[in-house]
Amino acid sequence: MRVLIDARMLLGRFSGVARFATSLVNHLSIRGDIQPVALCGDEIPSIWQGNSYVECIRTDFSLADRTPPRRRRWERRNVARIIHDCRADVFHATWNSGIPAGLDIPSVLTIHDLIPLHERPRPIAAWLGLDAHRRAVRASIRRASVITTVSDFVRRDVMRWFRVAPERIVTVLNGVEPAGPSRFPQDCSNRPFFLYVGGHEPRKNVAGLLAAFGRYLHETGDDIDLCITGQHSSLCSAANAAFAKLKAVERVLFLGQPNEEELDSLYRRAAGLLLLSWDEGFGLPPLEAMTRGCPVIVSNRGALPEVVDKAGIIVNPADIGDAVSAMLRLRRDADARTQLSKRGHERAASLTWSKTAARFAELYGLLLAQNEAPREKTAILLADANRQRYPAESPVPTG
Repeated sequence: MRVLIDARMLLGRFSGVARFATSLVNHLSIRGDIQPVALCGDEIPSIWQGNSYVECIRTDFSLADRTPPRRRRWERRNVARIIHDCRADVFHATWNSGIPAGLDIPSVLTIHDLIPLHERPRPIAAWLGLDAHRRAVRASIRRASVITTVSDFVRRDVMRWFRVAPERIVTVLNGVEPAGPSRFPQDCSNRPFFLYVGGHEPRKNVAGLLAAFGRYLHETGDDIDLCITGQHSSLCSAANAAFAKLKAVERVLFLGQPNEEELDSLYRRAAGLLLLSWDEGFGLPPLEAMTRGCPVIVSNRGALPEVVDKAGIIVNPADIGDAVSAMLRLRRDADARTQLSKRGHERAASLTWSKTAARFAELYGLLLAQNEAPREKTAILLADANRQRYPAESPVPTG
């Protein structure tokens, strides 16, 4: 079975969506029953260069084409032709949209979040980009044979925003690679440290994280640092203002972009991972931390409680005192830290990329088995499985 998988988002900063695409392609390539074909941009990702197990299609899609209007125009001109030319049996749009009109093979659409729709941009250019994004997502939802989301939180969001019938959409959770013994110890601080891994846009609430860390230092006098991936220069205005208010700015270390080995070491040595986001469609860093035994403190917003379950400390990001108490618990309660580490291992072991790939392979096979009207027939089969997982749902009219 040849499955064309959209991997164009690998251009630029390596995001959670890029992690999803690379992990899915890599795990499908070792199954033996599926030939993944990666639809790439104008550069073949280094991870697949020279890899005989993954077929890559290079295109002229560039970094400049990532804006919603330009991306949509590029997809209209090229995607249907590429699907036809590569003789794919199934097309998997992994980037929230991208399914062309008139497609004559089954398609899977994965939606990672609807965060842009939750925000209210002010500049007219941002409004135009948001409108283009909304239109692209709506069109792909209408055309997809099956829609998948990375969490039940996003599934409910998609149903609410686009009035999608429950039987057309199913959750396939993201995963994590099981972590073996650390081979690359790296030092970023002589003191213990809390760790933040992620971007610096406002929804990540780095401002709240910095405020909580500042209060924690003031109230406890603890000799501990806060390590943050990225650069100080990339902080949003609110986070930059919070940073300027710190009385001990030297205790905040900006790490740039750690490589895989450095990040592995950071997770293993951190006193805890802190993620106080206002919104998350999934949240890979807590899962990556838990598989390495690092306890996590996450906000009660978005999909984070669903991902962490009972394996971490869940706090209200609007209550700085809540986060400070959680940090104090990690530092002073050794038993709690040990229990959180154990539960984190167990939770991460239940969510692996291998299991994610196996679920998608099942969906591809289901789609390919339907010779006529695949969307309608697949919806009937998905409805039975969804009723078991979501027994209280009522039908939502398809929009």
